[in-house]
Amino acid sequence: MYDVLHPATSEDSDPQLRNPVWYILGIASFVIAQAWSFTAAVILLLVGAAVKAVIKHYKESKDWQGWESWPVVTAKVEYATVRQGHSGNSRAGSFHMGELAYSYSVEGAFYSGFCRCRFAREKDADSFVEEFRGVSIPVCYNPAKPELSLMRAADLRSISAA
Repeated sequence: MYDVLHPATSEDSDPQLRNPVWYILGIASFVIAQAWSFTAAVILLLVGAAVKAVIKHYKESKDWQGWESWPVVTAKVEYATVRQGHSGNSRAGSFHMGELAYSYSVEGAFYSGFCRCRFAREKDADSFVEEFRGVSIPVCYNPAKPELSLMRAADLRSISAA
């Protein structure tokens, strides 16, 4: 009779005399180890992706630091349109996005940027787009990276009031 709690030893010369429970436990251990390896690999992959996203966000947010003091140039709105969007919240429903694409130059090099404003009503988005289509607007740009620019809300309001 086999002892279930005692593994086969090297003294057991006949493989048929070995306890089959230890084979099952060995296979189960192998499967569990493989599953843990896969799980660990997935976890490491997710952690790596999260770290990369955090680093990217930090670098991008660093690019935008100090925007209040960036130099201002005159840009021309080259394209203006309204797009409809839907929020993930069914109660919030749809919204309308007024989008402006503009171009500007810094020290002889040309750059482009865009501005998006969200509106609840389509007619408000249409009014926004029509108001700025083809006009010159002030934009500020990052002096270290002139390809990064933005339109300040205060500047938009001053143009709108004029």
